[in-house]
Amino acid sequence: MALFSTSQMALSTGLMLFLWCSIGIAYPLYNHFIPIYLEAEGVVCGIPASVIGGFTVEMKCIGRKGTGATTCLCTGVFLFLFMRAETPTSVLGFSCIINCLFPNLVLRIALFVHP
Repeated sequence: MALFSTSQMALSTGLMLFLWCSIGIAYPLYNHFIPIYLEAEGVVCGIPASVIGGFTVEMKCIGRKGTGATTCLCTGVFLFLFMRAETPTSVLGFSCIINCLFPNLVLRIALFVHP
């Protein structure tokens, strides 16, 4: 195999496999347990996103493309703010926005594109 032909290639291949396996395990676990954590904290943030997404997609001045662009920009801003958060409350708030609000907005855009 060419991926394990030299010791450096074997090390690089092994590290890459380890990283992909770690991501493959962590991502589903995180997405499974974040709703449970947010529910335990008493946070409801996904419902307003569906309403906001429905209204903004139907507005002629914003539309589907404007909603998508705004969602992408806001996601980037809130991801940056999440990385700069220092208190547990701010981490929880940014987690709610990133994991509940914006995915539901994107879902609304997808549902309006393909009815």
